[in-house]
Amino acid sequence: RMGTRNVTDTPSPVTPVKCMNQTSTRTPETPPANNSAPLTPQTARVLQITKYPDTILQTPTSPVTVITTDLRALGFDMLATLRASGLVGIAAPQVGVNADLMVVDVARSNRASRLFLGGRDVPVESVMPLILFNTEISPHEKIRDLGFEGCGSVPGVRVQIERPAATRVTAMNHNGETLQFVCAGLLARVIQHEWDHLRGVLFMDRMSPETLSSVQPTLDQLRKSQSVTAAPLSVTPLG
Repeated sequence: RMGTRNVTDTPSPVTPVKCMNQTSTRTPETPPANNSAPLTPQTARVLQITKYPDTILQTPTSPVTVITTDLRALGFDMLATLRASGLVGIAAPQVGVNADLMVVDVARSNRASRLFLGGRDVPVESVMPLILFNTEISPHEKIRDLGFEGCGSVPGVRVQIERPAATRVTAMNHNGETLQFVCAGLLARVIQHEWDHLRGVLFMDRMSPETLSSVQPTLDQLRKSQSVTAAPLSVTPLG
């Protein structure tokens, strides 16, 4: 969806972004002519998280053609929501928006992550949080990892999911700059989980039939508590 540079080249910097009441370290932007007020992290709002079985969670998103001021603001809102909810990642469908946008922040987690920029191993916390548009991933399928996952849209469910242990990522940041990096550990797991959301795939789709059966009572209760009609749930075999 976008031009990329090889990871062996000097990468575009991953610009740290802060939200809520923290100071932004990015260079102030010149707001578009139709913007009545500059976008600042202090404007971020905590949004309601969409719950399963809302059908937007199983609807593939559309790519973002222009990163508007409203979409940047949405990214900050999603970061505020992520932190208020104690999550490490949120995709736009989880706040009711059909857009190829995810936010990630694993800096506060005690689970290990690694990130490589231009072939260099850099501290993950130095580039957190991430606001990513039009994300594409290339998982390293040969090495897989089994790890626990939960989902803000599916409260009460936390199970082990098998995924590739590392992935190459290409995306645009909130300034429209192309980013390319390789990540492993929790960061790779989170990005793959959120990328699934952007394709209308839920982590239940990654569960084995046995695991899905074990959480079915919780899913049934969520269905009863939500006043929407769910799309049929399918299971994608692992491996």
